[in-house]
Amino acid sequence: MKRLLAAAAFAACLGVAAQASADMAEADALYDNGRYEEAFAAYAELAKEQDGAAMLRMAEMFEAGEGVAASNTRALTWYRRAAAHDIAEAHFRIGEMYETGIAAPRDYGAAVRSYQAAADLGHTQALIRLANLYVDGSGAMPDASQAARLLKQAADSGDAEAIATLDRLVASGIVPRNVLDELGIPLPPPATLPTVEELAAQGIATQNDGGSITALAEAAEIEESGAAAQVRSALTVAMAGHDSEESTLDYGIDIVENDDGSMIATLRSVRLLSEEGTWEIGDIVYALSPAGEATYDTVVTLPQVTSIFDNSGTSAGGSTIGSQDIRGTWNVALNLWSQGTIDMRDVELRIAAPGQEAFTMTIAAITGDTRLEATAPGKWGGVARMALESIGLAGSDGENAGVERINIVVDQRAVDYVFFQAMGMARAQFEQRFGANPDLQDPSVQQAMSEITGPVFALARERAPLIGDIGMAFTINGISGTDPETGAPITIARLHFGISAEDLDHPTGTVKLAYEHSGLAVPIDGIMQDYVPGEMAFIIALRDLPVEDAATMALEMFEEGMTNPADFQDNAMMALTFLGLGLQQSMAESGSALEIERIAYISQGLKAHITGTLVASAASPLGAVGTVTMEIEGLDEAAAQLAAQTDDPDAQEAAMPLAMLQAMGERVEDGGVVRHIYVVELTADGRTLLNGNDMGPMIDGMMGSDGT
Repeated sequence: MKRLLAAAAFAACLGVAAQASADMAEADALYDNGRYEEAFAAYAELAKEQDGAAMLRMAEMFEAGEGVAASNTRALTWYRRAAAHDIAEAHFRIGEMYETGIAAPRDYGAAVRSYQAAADLGHTQALIRLANLYVDGSGAMPDASQAARLLKQAADSGDAEAIATLDRLVASGIVPRNVLDELGIPLPPPATLPTVEELAAQGIATQNDGGSITALAEAAEIEESGAAAQVRSALTVAMAGHDSEESTLDYGIDIVENDDGSMIATLRSVRLLSEEGTWEIGDIVYALSPAGEATYDTVVTLPQVTSIFDNSGTSAGGSTIGSQDIRGTWNVALNLWSQGTIDMRDVELRIAAPGQEAFTMTIAAITGDTRLEATAPGKWGGVARMALESIGLAGSDGENAGVERINIVVDQRAVDYVFFQAMGMARAQFEQRFGANPDLQDPSVQQAMSEITGPVFALARERAPLIGDIGMAFTINGISGTDPETGAPITIARLHFGISAEDLDHPTGTVKLAYEHSGLAVPIDGIMQDYVPGEMAFIIALRDLPVEDAATMALEMFEEGMTNPADFQDNAMMALTFLGLGLQQSMAESGSALEIERIAYISQGLKAHITGTLVASAASPLGAVGTVTMEIEGLDEAAAQLAAQTDDPDAQEAAMPLAMLQAMGERVEDGGVVRHIYVVELTADGRTLLNGNDMGPMIDGMMGSDGT
């Protein structure tokens, strides 16, 4: 009996399906004959029976206004109903509506999801649209690799548009080589890129038309050699980037050549123009003697006296240099000082605008040296140092601050000056044409930006990685000043800040940050004087960072910003969000670690030290695992002392968190010294342990969580 009932039910279903198919054919025939109202009524009857294909036809008729009043909103509603029945075309049309902003606010993220749903159901056009969104970075982080995979899938179906689009993407050179290998696509022929000498020789005109140096020289009836054009280009690139919304740098370039190839190049009448006034700097002179291919032994002379004027033309200060000796070896093709020295004495800057407090800065000496060596064609490394000695800062009432010495050190390895010179030239050319703050909505600006930066991005891919190591360190000794309200002295014996990025030419690299000060003395009334951090340190390292992935993602994002600046400006935060998510995943895969080498707070009444390591982990709900340890010495005394200062609100405010720390730490006494120890552990299963105790319930309570 059961078998008989099942067979009957099956036969009934076949009958219903056959009837639906027949009804659909009848409805299609009505539509094909232009009987739209009757066709729409027939599709509506089928839709009542949950026929997804009929729902799709109704949506299309609402969108086209066939047999029914046109309504994009109602069309979207019926596309959604059809999509619920796994109709690929319905998902695709929803994606179109979100991408174009028809029937709903433009939402690239929703478009990506709809196209993906259609693609999963075998819709070829959806694969192409989805790939285009990945190339543009609309609705998803720019991802040329994923775009290539989608287009290859569509092209394998024989679709001509997909094949042509994939060919263009591969020819652009933005698809990584390993992805091309994965897809079985041969490498595109290498792009024809100019050599660095050709890049430099192109020059960047100081005039606004952006023409070549040679053309401008001919137009001005100036006979200028290719070597002089290189020098002019290098100077223009060096001066680029100084314009802003607040100020503009104005100058001319004069070059005089001798028969032996030596030159005198002058940045003529340099001046900085702003709303407040004008800084008349004067002539900066470069004396160049040939020392090799595009390389010159160079002596630079700065103006000994400059003048500052306010907008009324009244003198408002200026600068003087007692003596100077600035010389080195300058590769103008790379705009690189491979070696050089500087020795300036008795430098003074005065600002004395009418109606404003006067200010004077004096520097007894500025000295420095640079030594760089080529490590590969176009890549250089070495150390540059500079020191400023006996700096004085004085207001109208006399000297009120000073610094004994500032040391600056820049250490670099495998820095690609070919690329950075090309990038500088592109920037200079763009600024000469459109200024420092162009209208990114202007189509001519967008087109020029794309044309100018295209070769630079191609060069970046060809020469990557562009940096091996780079680090900067600033050390300031003997800082002294006075409290402006009380006149009491303020001193810092030493202040140090450093940042470095290492192994950027490897798949993973390291970034280090360091801040330290010692000998801080600040006048503070009351008991809080005992808690001024005379010594502090913050030294951390981010290790095993996915620098190769980060460079690729950042390059794609910046390229999108340059080639499509208006849309990128509107979607910049979304692009940065996707970049962050991509880096977060890469960090988990590479096991990136935050290493706290030393965090220290040392005052007369309290000492604290923190060390530890946290490692990124995709498996942990917290996103990281590891241990951080903090030790505090003098906590009991400090908490009691501050709590007793009932008439000191600052002391009372500081006492509360100290009391909480007392309650949470492990108290250890050793040799008469009491320390509170806090060992915080992030576990692989997502727990936060403090000295072995699960802090989850307390954290949930502080966050207001209900535990769900």
